[in-house]
Amino acid sequence: MSRRIRVLRVQHSLVEPTNHALLDELQKFPDLEVRALCPAWGIESGNRREIQESAHEDITVARTLLTSHYATTFYVEKFGAMIRRFKPDIISVQEEPWSLAMAQAMALRRMSAPNAHLVFASAQNILKTYPFPFSVIERVAFRTAAGGFGCCEGVQDVVRAKGFAGPFEVAAMGLNPELFAYTKHGAVNAGGDFVMGYVGRLIEAKGVFTLLRALALVRGPVRLDMLGGGRRTMRCSKRRPGWAWRAGCGFSIPCPMPGCRGS
Repeated sequence: MSRRIRVLRVQHSLVEPTNHALLDELQKFPDLEVRALCPAWGIESGNRREIQESAHEDITVARTLLTSHYATTFYVEKFGAMIRRFKPDIISVQEEPWSLAMAQAMALRRMSAPNAHLVFASAQNILKTYPFPFSVIERVAFRTAAGGFGCCEGVQDVVRAKGFAGPFEVAAMGLNPELFAYTKHGAVNAGGDFVMGYVGRLIEAKGVFTLLRALALVRGPVRLDMLGGGRRTMRCSKRRPGWAWRAGCGFSIPCPMPGCRGS
């Protein structure tokens, strides 16, 4: 029997236990042998998460620096040792190609596993220019990586525009139906309005203002329920008539809104 393909997965979001299910699914492939590395804590879905050393047998937990942002997370232990001992065929870095974790992966691969294929992940669908040293890390990653994947076609457009010519797959973000099954909550929309919901960061880059302008053109009763955080949008909302704050975590906007059309 031929040797199994060894995959080392570097992923900060494994601090969230529900993400461990992906490792379980990968282990079902008989030709794969998977190991993972993640920080002892991290920010996931806006909240601090901590992971225990024994949470999953395939996960190695390491101390890190600059951990408050995923792109600056820097492993101070175990990363190099894992590559030397495990001798991966694939190093799958589930981080942006401009992240410090990607820089570490490229350096350690060159020293200890030069034949390993390096793969990156990206969720950046807005064309941006990053400051030094992140811009340099990104350029080197695009020259070094054997492939990548992103969550939508917009991400693919961005990496192509920045010069990455290798294989790139679009893999939409998954949802566990056992955890997020639809159930009726018993609430009643007494007014019969059309209700649009938005969950995410309330910043212009996410298309929030585009959504507001579009809803302002809708005829008939419409309500927009928004949940998230973002200083700029929340500052603007305080100047908009017709925007009513909800209980500490978002706001509800009856549309059409005075002053919103064409803004």
